[in-house]
Amino acid sequence: RQGKDALPALRKTAELMPLDAEAHRNLGAALHDQGQWALALESFRRALELAPNDADCLVEAADALRALGRAREAVPLYQQALQHDPAHVEAQNNLGNAFLELAQFTDAAACYQLALQLRPADVQILCNLGRVLVAMGRRDEAIASYRQALALNPNYVEALINLGHVLRELGQRREAVPLYSQALKLDP
Repeated sequence: RQGKDALPALRKTAELMPLDAEAHRNLGAALHDQGQWALALESFRRALELAPNDADCLVEAADALRALGRAREAVPLYQQALQHDPAHVEAQNNLGNAFLELAQFTDAAACYQLALQLRPADVQILCNLGRVLVAMGRRDEAIASYRQALALNPNYVEALINLGHVLRELGQRREAVPLYSQALKLDP
């Protein structure tokens, strides 16, 4: 990813090379990193006009849409990316995130499970699955997902906190407190 200082050079490159999809994609990535999602989306769209089958760029454009609060518009881009690259884990995971944002929990869970088939040891995907399982009221399965994430990375703060929340909701405060304590030590 490019830093803030690289933006002028990336803009100039995209301006001098208007038919270079990679130049527009690089500019979009740098703008996205700076939180300039609307401008990033413009750059990604220009790149996609030049290279419509670029799965990575489709995912980046969809991510920008989600950052703008437009998850519904992001869904077809993630799906298009997956048509071009069915093993694109980020597309599958982020499609799940878009469905979660849209409260389409069954679809989100299916996406996370497919992503885990591609990358079974991904603690972030396991946590995402846990979140959607909680939203579906399937707390025991969520606990198992968070515990699996922690078995892979005992210091994964998100899993510690989320597991603590579920246990607390189930009245298991004694089990939740050490998880919160560990999370605070790792990320004060």
